Formats: sequence, C-alpha cells, structure tokens
Amino acid sequence: MKLIQYFTCILVLVVCSTAMANQLTVLTYHDIVAEPGEDMYAVSRSAFVAQMDYLGVHGYKPISLETLNRVIKKQTTLPDKAILLTFDDGLKSYRDFVVPLLNIYGYPSVLSVVSGWIDGNNTPPEYNNKLIDWAELRELKKSPLVEIISHSHDLHTGVQSNPQGNYAPAGVTRIYSSVQNVYESESAFRQRIAADLKHGVKRFHQELKAKPIAITWPYGRYDNVLSTEADLLGMKIQLTLDDGPNQENQLRVLNRIMIMRDTNIDDFVSDLNYDPLRYQTHRFVEISLDKLSGQSPENQEQLLSSLLDNIEQSNINTVILSPFTGDGKKAFFPTQQMKVESDILNRVTHQLHNYSDIRHVYLRLPESIVEQKPDEFYTDLARLNWFNGIVFDGQEASEIGKIKKIVNYFHPKSSFGYYGEPDNAKDYDFVILPVEGSGYSERLRKDILNAKGLPTKLFIHVKVPQDELSTVPHIEETIRSLGIKNYGIDINKDFYSLLSNFLVPNQSANGLLAGFGG
Repeated sequence: MKLIQYFTCILVLVVCSTAMANQLTVLTYHDIVAEPGEDMYAVSRSAFVAQMDYLGVHGYKPISLETLNRVIKKQTTLPDKAILLTFDDGLKSYRDFVVPLLNIYGYPSVLSVVSGWIDGNNTPPEYNNKLIDWAELRELKKSPLVEIISHSHDLHTGVQSNPQGNYAPAGVTRIYSSVQNVYESESAFRQRIAADLKHGVKRFHQELKAKPIAITWPYGRYDNVLSTEADLLGMKIQLTLDDGPNQENQLRVLNRIMIMRDTNIDDFVSDLNYDPLRYQTHRFVEISLDKLSGQSPENQEQLLSSLLDNIEQSNINTVILSPFTGDGKKAFFPTQQMKVESDILNRVTHQLHNYSDIRHVYLRLPESIVEQKPDEFYTDLARLNWFNGIVFDGQEASEIGKIKKIVNYFHPKSSFGYYGEPDNAKDYDFVILPVEGSGYSERLRKDILNAKGLPTKLFIHVKVPQDELSTVPHIEETIRSLGIKNYGIDINKDFYSLLSNFLVPNQSANGLLAGFGG
C-alpha cells in the first residue's frame, strides 16, 4: 500500500514592513523575572524594559480595553501603531515589577486571572505562592492603568480527550470517560462551559464588585460554544493566541503575539511589524493512518512513536492526515454515521501537536466518503478532533460550503485547501495541483505554466514514476526556470519506516521537505 509521498515546497507570504494604521497589535506576557531560567514563558526584566523602551521611542500607543470598547462602538478610532499589553495568569511579578514600570511610562495593561486558581482549585504546582490574591487584585484595580479580566474559572486545565489517555484543554475538549467509554455530549459540554463562565463572573462580582468585560481563552483555544456563552455574560472582547495583528473592523476576537523568554529585540520588532517570513516554511508530510489499522494498542503506539521520531528528525511542521481508511468506508474517529475502524485520530493529532514541532494539522477529505447523515458526520469529526483545516479533494461546491460552516463553528479561523484544480480557486486558502513529472516532458512545462494562472497560494505537486527518479534534478531545474517556488517532488516513500538519512533537505529546493499522498 502506498503510504506516503514526498515533495518539497515553500509558502511565500507578504510582509508588512511597518506597523499599519487602523490595526491593533496585542502582545501577551506571563512572568517577568530577574534572570531567565528554564521557563520559556518567563521574560527577563532587562528584556522587558528594552521592549517597553522601544515602544516609547518608536511612537507606539498602548491603549486600554475601555478605549478598545469605544473603537468597537465606533465612538473613536484606533491610533496609529496601537498596542494592547496583556499579562496572563495573574502572577506576582505583574504586581511587583510590571505595574510600577508601566506607571512610569503611562502604559495601560490588562491582567487575566483564573478565578479558580485564586480560590485554590487546580492551581498548577509551579504557581504555588506566585499568584496575586483577591485582596491584592482589589488594590491593583484602583489604578486607572490596570484592567482585570477573566481567564475562566476552572477551564485552564486539561481533561481526558481520548481512550488512550491524552489530556487536552478543558474549554474545547469533549471529555472522554474511561469508565463509561463515551465522549461528553454536546449538550453536556455546553452546560459545563456555561456553568464555569457564570461562576467566574460571579466570583469577579463578589471580590472585585465588577463583572469582567473580556475573557482570555485558556491556551488560546476556543470555539463558537465558548464565544457565544461568553458573549451572553457580557464578555464581548475575547483574547486568543492566534498570531497576527487585528484589523479595526475585527476587534472582538483578538489575535495575540506571545512574547517568550528567547524573544530578542529583533524578534520583538518583527512581532510588532508582524513578519510572517519568520514562520514561512511549510514542511509538509501526508500520513495514511491505514498503517495503524488492525494493530494492537501496543503496536499502534510503537508505530506512532516511530512516526513522531521521523517527523522530528525532518523538521516537519505541517501534517496532512486522512481521517478515513484508504477506501473511504471506515472512520478513524467515533461516529454513528460510518463504520469505525479505530478511534485513533484524536490520539495521533494530539501527539503530533504536543510532541513534535507541528504548527498545522490538516485533514484531507477524499471524494469517495460513504456517510449516512453528512451534517452529523462532519460535526462528529470537528467536535471530537483537533486540527487546523481541511484539504478537499473532489467534493461539490455545495458540499464544501456545508463542511466549511461546520468546521468553522468548532475550529474558528480554519484554513481550507483543495487538491486538484477547483472551479474557483479564490474560495480556498491554497491549492495543491498535481502534474505529471516525466523528466523531459513538455507536458510538465505546459501544466506548470497553466497552474501559474491560479489566483491563490499554489503548490505544484509533481508525480514522478519510480523508474524515472533519476530525472528529479531536471524536473527541479524546469520548475525553477519557470519561477515556481512552491513545489514538491513525489517519490513515494513509506514515512513510518523511512530512514533518517533520507531526510537530508534538498538544498536546490530551498532546503524544504514535504509530502502528500496516502
């Protein structure tokens, strides 16, 4: 069985060289420490001071949530180089160092606190004796430069997300019960979320005599259930960890840029200017889960471990998976609408996300899926699994529209690609176009020239017959001569057993490795 195909690609993005008017950049910090240590979220005092100095010298304008609310209500406009400074978790360094320093600059800031942690519920061990208490928050609240918002009550924790025992963010995970061997129903999930957010608002009102006007989603993860319930409670501004600036017409669900321990001043400047070239390389590999079918749990884990090792060694950051068997007749996730081969999709995506440097996981949907109730089927897929987007492969436009709507409900800001040549490429974030790769074929040149006319981000996927692998250098030369940078060479390798010495990057193609297939 063909399990994997490789090709090399690069995604070229447009960079804004300067901070733009009519947009808001939100920066987020956690701890500020005297000297950097092992905590990747702890920024040194000297680095923080240098960053605040940079803001002042270069004309950035930190604003408050109150100002942001007025902008949303169209009572005012964003200033040029608008900045929102946010601090997560409610650590004492915010009280002891950040606030006194920002008072000197006159910068407002936002503090997000987990009310349950302050009350002693599920407080992370590393935060023992490091959190600001309610009495201290009441003192901080007196400052006109300090705004305190919710970080949930008890959602900043993990819950079991699959039969294999992985834990995932409580706010977006339908809990798996290992006792009953079932996943949390959607109604039970909504009730749990609503109860937590209501209790958090209640604790704010009891202790601070005010209700939070905004909420920071734990781990930056959210869906439309959380967003709706928060909105009903008056928390209409919601902070995520999606990257990038925020446009003036989209200021309710905010992207934020995380400032880390190793963020030097050059990185900081790139963050302010949002330099996406720092994250431009998309090193793809597509994996078939058929290899895990019929295996014992022990063998599945061994194969998954080998897969993760190979991915780590190749510096891959984007994975494409099929949630179905190769024939499209069985699913790798629980659903009543199709036969289930094995409930392993959640496990695989979790391990990819948490134990390798994977930025994106896409699910490729083949045309030949046999499902009974499509809406319920894709709802099961979206609500029970973590992923960043979908790659369509032959579906009708009407069906694609329905799937997009369902996926976006559970995974806001998903990306959508298409494998092949779609009727309207503008409907997709990227297109993967397969072409024949006979080394000296004029068809290759013709197909590529035709592909350049597609008005979207484009990857050329060149399929090379196994007996013509010697022509790969010529194929690359032909592709580059036509000005194509986003391409890959399909050489049909099994990634589960791929030797690490094969993963040496191909320097003639920008040093990037990727793969599609299945």
